[in-house]
Amino acid sequence: MVGFVVGELEGVRLVQALVDSGEASAAEPLLKSGFEKLAVLIYLQKALAGGLRVRVKEGGAGEALREVRYSREHHDLFRRALVDSYHETLDCPKLTGVRPIDDVIADHQSAGEFEPGLWSVFMDGDTPAAVLLMSTALRGETMELVYLGIAPGYRRRGLGKWCVRRAMNRTVEREVGTLTLAVDAENGPALKLYHGAGMRKVHERLALVRTLRLGGE
Repeated sequence: MVGFVVGELEGVRLVQALVDSGEASAAEPLLKSGFEKLAVLIYLQKALAGGLRVRVKEGGAGEALREVRYSREHHDLFRRALVDSYHETLDCPKLTGVRPIDDVIADHQSAGEFEPGLWSVFMDGDTPAAVLLMSTALRGETMELVYLGIAPGYRRRGLGKWCVRRAMNRTVEREVGTLTLAVDAENGPALKLYHGAGMRKVHERLALVRTLRLGGE
């Protein structure tokens, strides 16, 4: 199956295509028409037993941070946190800088059912250290970890692991049995993090992208 996503902002049109791993031949016409390979996306999930409560340990990497939930008042803070987290990112790096950050935020908000209370920035004083975006899947059967990003100065401190555990907490609090996410197959540190948290591969897709200028290809 091939799925398309089209975004348009400030005169730039971005077209993305997702091709199931078992249908690689479907990508050939797209590649010949100007699409480029963006990434192989690995879809992971973790089943959380109904009575399980995964707790963030006291004294963990994020315990001293202040949590800010999303609101219009804090929109600029989330913009800043996302931009900071993209620095030297290994997750679909070809997309970095291609789209305005507000377009990226709108795209994240369209994943599942957007709830401001499921979006958090974790602050070290006045500095965003990490951003965690989650949503409830449209049928309410799963929670999705839409995006997890760590600012460069806070990487390799265990903060990513702490954020994943926080995501599991939220999933259980909603009485939802499954946490899901998608990650770039080239993002080795992220895959190690998620596998270490017990998440397992369930699917794989090839992501293709093409940018067009309005009025011509």
